Amino acid sequence: MAASTMASNSNDRTVLYGTLLLVCQVCFALTPSAAAFNITYIQEDLNGNCWQYIRYRGGLVYSHAGYGGYASNADCKLTITTEHRKRIHVRFETFDLTESINCYQDEVVVYDGKTFSSLLLSGTPYGLCGNGMPPQYTEMVSSGNIVTVRFITDGIVSDNQGFSLIYTTFVPDEELTGEDSDCFMCTDGSMCIDNSLVCDGLENCLDSSDEEYALCFDDPNDDSYSSFTWLTWMGTIFGVVVAFAVVLIVAIAVIVYCCCRSANRRSRNNQCQYNNNMNGAAHGPGYATQMHHNGRSGGYIAPPSSRYGPSQVTSGYASSEDGYFGNNSVTYHAGHHQTMVALPPNA
Repeated sequence: MAASTMASNSNDRTVLYGTLLLVCQVCFALTPSAAAFNITYIQEDLNGNCWQYIRYRGGLVYSHAGYGGYASNADCKLTITTEHRKRIHVRFETFDLTESINCYQDEVVVYDGKTFSSLLLSGTPYGLCGNGMPPQYTEMVSSGNIVTVRFITDGIVSDNQGFSLIYTTFVPDEELTGEDSDCFMCTDGSMCIDNSLVCDGLENCLDSSDEEYALCFDDPNDDSYSSFTWLTWMGTIFGVVVAFAVVLIVAIAVIVYCCCRSANRRSRNNQCQYNNNMNGAAHGPGYATQMHHNGRSGGYIAPPSSRYGPSQVTSGYASSEDGYFGNNSVTYHAGHHQTMVALPPNA
């Protein structure tokens, strides 16, 4: 009985966990992606050499994952490479590092290349630190197609929030008439960025012209478009709500079913125990009740003497294939107690 109950409980938990997983998967599938651009964390491989190499045309870089402070006693690097004859524009969005003289505690260094001997785009030889980026270093432009960002922290734990930056591949002016001239020119004329960066959810242009509504969507002045857009969004929202409601109802039904099933098992067990107790109480000490096992019943004989009082006797057999002693066995019943013993072959 105990093994059966444990197996049944395990099955119920499996059904419940599977339903909850299905709810999460459906909700995730119905939720639009928050970002179509690349996201990279510099402090990622802290147990290794902490040096990443990526080849994207644009993206967002964070100093570390999470909302807490960045890791201490680390030296992490990120090398960004793009196609030949193109350049990389780096723009810091947020910047909050420990303030120190000559940035000897925590600092960020940006190199115009792959090695530490490359030209420093960050200007000062000791890197950048503090709360807020100096205006002259907010934007940096490589002279080639490689940029390396190095983030160094000392052994003192910091509560500062780190930094974030946007890097963008663009075609320099001298290449605009070449084979790489097929690009998107920002409205302010500052950069001609790769077409794959347009309407990706990240503002690569300084004037945000690559993410303008009129560019990324159809003409908002078209009444038919506006009506269609409104109906489309309403239909999408309605579909998401209905799907979520259906999944929620199914989850609740499974939970209620599991709870009721568990309650019924406990009720049956309590009823069986109650019946056994009532049998013993009704017939008095020493009464031998008849036991059924898998459809087979057996009679029982009382021992010659029992401290529970005299027992009544019936005759019969017990099934050997179910773990009993076969025909050569008897079970002594005395009140609420019973004992099965094997008889001699000639008994």
